[in-house]
Amino acid sequence: MIALNIECEVPISKGLWQKAIEHAVSLVGLANGSQTISSVFSVTFVDEKTITELAGKYRNDPRPTDVLSFSLDTAEAKTQNAAKQASGQKSTVPNAPKGEVIVCPEVILRNAEKFKVPFSEELLRVTVHGLLHLKEMDHEPFKFPLLSKGLKPEVLKSRSYIDAKKMFELQEGLVKQLRFDVFAPKLIVGLGNPGKKYANTRHNAGFLFAGILLRVVGAKLEVAYSSRSTELSEGVSKHGASYANFGAVHYALPQGGMNVSGRAVARLCEYLKIDPRESLLIVHDDLDLRLGERKLSYGKGRLHKGVEDVERSLKTSRFWRLRLGVDARDARNREEGKEYVLQNLGFEERKVLDKVLAEAARAIAENIRLVG
Repeated sequence: MIALNIECEVPISKGLWQKAIEHAVSLVGLANGSQTISSVFSVTFVDEKTITELAGKYRNDPRPTDVLSFSLDTAEAKTQNAAKQASGQKSTVPNAPKGEVIVCPEVILRNAEKFKVPFSEELLRVTVHGLLHLKEMDHEPFKFPLLSKGLKPEVLKSRSYIDAKKMFELQEGLVKQLRFDVFAPKLIVGLGNPGKKYANTRHNAGFLFAGILLRVVGAKLEVAYSSRSTELSEGVSKHGASYANFGAVHYALPQGGMNVSGRAVARLCEYLKIDPRESLLIVHDDLDLRLGERKLSYGKGRLHKGVEDVERSLKTSRFWRLRLGVDARDARNREEGKEYVLQNLGFEERKVLDKVLAEAARAIAENIRLVG
């Protein structure tokens, strides 16, 4: 295990990040086989004052930064082992790379707002960046090597530029692999149309997913809230939403119809004090994906009336979405999408979709259980 220390006021889920960082260390290639590395690596989340003091002391640059890496490289281990061998003792100090990554969530929180990305993803990106420094990868003097516009040809061909570009490309590839590890939804909303008429239609993949996920986590949709019931209803909308919660996670199925789902979602986020950019997951059908495919994405997506209404109500497209493929049309069957999605799923189609929904539900549930 990696030694993870949290010494900042920004709330960080230790269980979630412990596992994510261990996965990152493995992908970066810092682990040495099956060797225990808890005494070799540490990642520490600190406040802005601490990282500023460290930057001033070790970089001679007393400005707040997002990450510092301190390599306690193999040289120290080799020196200690050589001394032991010279005295006839057995070498016990591991030769694996060693070091500490110091990360400042306060600075990263500001940068996430500036760059319009989820805080958890930017925190992951910076942590991975620090780990890559321990692999002796660097990006100086080019801080943004992927933005090559304006750089002279001799610079673009230089070894330092090529190495920096390689580091940033590797970093983004790792973030793409790890981003799901650090996503912990607080509100999961399945989109669909209420009523028996639409229960088995392709457009109701979001509703179908929610039903399976609730069974996996053991929660139940017990009350359909409306504007004429419970206190929560005033925080939902005149249309209302079926609602459940399990621990710190809330679930909802807007009941006003697919294309007017937004107000219910926005009111729930407001009532539950949830930042949709960070902790909302919208689950919906997607004709851009084939039946049997699924994709977790963030930010503006393709045309979908229900999602567009959510974006209008939230005044942002920056939220997570789980897209469930429902397109089983072939070259001879290219009927209009708006008619196709309202048709019932065939028996074989439903089997394929149910399998994907069950796999996605288990994956989401594993993340939910890591929160706290």
